[in-house]
Amino acid sequence: DIAIGAVTGGSNTLTLTTENNVTGADITASGAISGVTTLTLASVGGTATLSADVDVTTLSVDNTVANVAFTGNGSSVTNSFTPANDGTFVFGASGGTQTYNGGLTTTSVGSTVTLNGTIASSNDGIIFGAVTLGSATTVDTNASSSGADITFNGAITGGSNNLTLSTGDNVSGTDILSKVAISGLGNLTLADVGGTATFNANIAAAAFSADNTVASINLKGADNTFTGSTSFANDGTLTIGDASSDSFAFNGGLTVTTGSTVTLNASSISSSNDAITFGAVTLGSNVTIDTNATDGTGDIAIGAVTGGSNTLTLTTENNVTGADITASGAISGVTTLTLASVGGTATLSADVDVTTLSVDNTVANVAFTGNGSSVTNSFTPANDGTFVFGASGGTQTYNGGLTTTSVGSTVTLNGTIASSNDAIVLGAVTLGSATTIDTNASSNAGDITVAAITGGSNNLTLSTGDNVSGADITASGAISGLGNLTLADVGGTATFSANVAAAALSADSTVANISFTGGSNTFSAASTLANDGTLTFGDATGDSFTFNGGLTTSSVGSTVTLNTSISSSDDALTFGAITLGNNVTLDTNSTTTNRADIAIGAVTGGSNTLTLTT
Repeated sequence: DIAIGAVTGGSNTLTLTTENNVTGADITASGAISGVTTLTLASVGGTATLSADVDVTTLSVDNTVANVAFTGNGSSVTNSFTPANDGTFVFGASGGTQTYNGGLTTTSVGSTVTLNGTIASSNDGIIFGAVTLGSATTVDTNASSSGADITFNGAITGGSNNLTLSTGDNVSGTDILSKVAISGLGNLTLADVGGTATFNANIAAAAFSADNTVASINLKGADNTFTGSTSFANDGTLTIGDASSDSFAFNGGLTVTTGSTVTLNASSISSSNDAITFGAVTLGSNVTIDTNATDGTGDIAIGAVTGGSNTLTLTTENNVTGADITASGAISGVTTLTLASVGGTATLSADVDVTTLSVDNTVANVAFTGNGSSVTNSFTPANDGTFVFGASGGTQTYNGGLTTTSVGSTVTLNGTIASSNDAIVLGAVTLGSATTIDTNASSNAGDITVAAITGGSNNLTLSTGDNVSGADITASGAISGLGNLTLADVGGTATFSANVAAAALSADSTVANISFTGGSNTFSAASTLANDGTLTFGDATGDSFTFNGGLTTSSVGSTVTLNTSISSSDDALTFGAITLGNNVTLDTNSTTTNRADIAIGAVTGGSNTLTLTT
């Protein structure tokens, strides 16, 4: 063996040798080594241990050396160092720093390379083969120009230790490349990376983080798992996955606030009841984001989505209250957007334009409120909670039609709900603001069907298409608390078969036929009907119609049939020609002089009685 203390080199060389392939023939240098131009370890059959601060111009270790433990804190090598020993090589000590000012390449080391502390260079490339972390490790090239890259050509075995990788902030082309799998890692931190950090293979680590001193990140492994909270705030691009079969499990949650394009190519991005938060994303393949929620922690938040003709599935978990989805940005270019197993509320508040939208009974509540949203194919939500459509003053278009009869709880309408000659079929609905339903009918396919309507004092306009025969409106349920009810552009027949309670009722000459047959109907404001087809009030003598703001039907274009009594509360009733289908009383209940008049044109009695009273 050789044992040596401190060495003062005086600008001379030092060669230490025992013998090649002689096991246990060791070298132990326990003191600081300085002023040595070239330090050569030659033909060492055992282990060469240099445990103190070693500062040399050149360090030479070739394949006649077995094992090296180069562990001194503060050690530095001026020229490029490429060890080629055929055994193990241990770099650094926990918490220490070593600097390789001409760069470092370990790919020729024959056995395990172990890293500890900080392994640095001064704007020089560092290239590793396979490495094992012996303690928390930082690799930093202190880049000031391109070329000062960090490359891992082999696997990284973490030993539950943290790894920090750094080249240089805002130094273009100073990249990080990891070619082989990373396993057993503690926290993985990217710090000050001016180029692109690329990970070609699987990563198994705790937390993964990058802040805005990192440019671009590219994760390409097929099967990746992170057990700690992961956060990307890099100011360049972020790519997750490079194949549709890739999967990423962020089991401590994921937050992405990356400054440039975020591309999702992996088919599966998941967590284990941890929040996943994205800003704007671009889909490079069909993507599913799933938090596997067990409580209200496992939310999904996402900004704008550029779909690239791919599908997107968002899921938290069925029947987990408070496990919400919040999509705050515009969604475009998505072929099928699926909300699956959402225990809380899925809120899509911006312009969503998709080919197909799918919501089944594993979803609780949906707030689909974005102005300008459109769905190309027929949409039939079946969630078992509430569904809110549209926003006040906004427009949504369902170009394959809309059916809400399978929604399990309250359906709320806002703004304009439209289709392009496609049927709109609504169960019971509540108006959240002034609402227009318009099928833009060009054939008899564009009907509107609605059950009960709770108006909330909001106005409702119903429209199919003017002069489009058979484009009907059918309201089968009671209408209550409505503001103004306006019929506009109805080519077929608007039929209201249950009670109606509204403010004003109006229809102009772009409406064909109207039929009100509910048992008890009240309108609190002036009502004017001027449709160019028929008008029918009531279908039984016990029906009642009260127009408390008055009624004018004198401009109706065809037969007006009265099957029951019509009254007002001190308001004028003005008819053109009428036909009686039953015994009829017209009563204005006048209390004011010269106000509550009755005016009537020709009467066709049909052998019925007519009573007129003011």
